[in-house]
Amino acid sequence: MALVEELQRYHTGENVWGNGNLNNQDLYDSQVDSDSEFYLEHPIKAGWKLWKYTESYLQNDVRLSYAHPDYPWIKALHTYKHLSQEPFDYDYVKLYIDQPPGHYVVNWEWRGYYDCTDVDVFETEVAFFVFICS
Repeated sequence: MALVEELQRYHTGENVWGNGNLNNQDLYDSQVDSDSEFYLEHPIKAGWKLWKYTESYLQNDVRLSYAHPDYPWIKALHTYKHLSQEPFDYDYVKLYIDQPPGHYVVNWEWRGYYDCTDVDVFETEVAFFVFICS
């Protein structure tokens, strides 16, 4: 599912083509044009270019939704492999919560760092995406 273009992980930051030094060039397939339906812009870093990862690097990205009677509060799991050491850059993923309207909490964890984001799901579609620091 992670290879569906709309659900893919994308990258932006200082260390990619056109934004500074070129690191890990083989990670990126192409730049996402600002008029593309898949384009996302960081609200603080406006103007940074967005890059599509090379498909081979996304093979281990996983998204799944399920219901388990012992853990009814867990609605989905998304996992992404850390691909490069670029602490000032960002990865983007679109997060779809296929649940009834209500309040949800999105948790993330990476090597001991963790946090959460409160999310409200509405009757009508609302654009929403999560920033994942790379």
